[in-house]
Amino acid sequence: MSGLLGYCNIFYRYGLMRITGYRYCGGRARLITCWQTDAAVAPFLLAALYYEEAYAALVIPPLQNHFERSWLSHVQLKAAQFNAEACYRYAIELHDKMEIGEEIARLQFGINAVVDAKRTARGAPASLYDSVSRLEQDMNQNLEKAVNENNRIYLMRVPAAKLLSPLPSASLVRSASKSEVLDAKAETGLQSS
Repeated sequence: MSGLLGYCNIFYRYGLMRITGYRYCGGRARLITCWQTDAAVAPFLLAALYYEEAYAALVIPPLQNHFERSWLSHVQLKAAQFNAEACYRYAIELHDKMEIGEEIARLQFGINAVVDAKRTARGAPASLYDSVSRLEQDMNQNLEKAVNENNRIYLMRVPAAKLLSPLPSASLVRSASKSEVLDAKAETGLQSS
């Protein structure tokens, strides 16, 4: 089958995969579940949170004068990088779900975070600046594509950044009581120290 009929069949199959939750990837259709989205974004959110907490601790009086400005810039830029990476990954998932308005808002939010951090963080390593610049470039390309699609096809309203819900997170660890940990050591034959 070639021509218009062939393209119609391909479009129909692709639509069925979207409806049923399958993604066409590498010649095969595979099921994408919501936990995979959370698991793809959660490590970046967690790393961003740790870097933000570290930066907040480094700029208050007990540690304020003990670290060079380059370290503060490094931590600040890494926090922005991981936040932007989480926005970027989530925007990709939103594009797959055809939620173009929120995708545009997430990409704009991530780009603004990176641009602000690059402007204020002076003295960070050049390799980090390069990495952040590549991420910003990728996000700008995706933003341009999403805006063009939205203007031509979807015409969805783009929400303001302050109206966006927090990114979905997944629990990467589970809490355990001290007795559970000690029982696990006894089962494996390890001695507690």
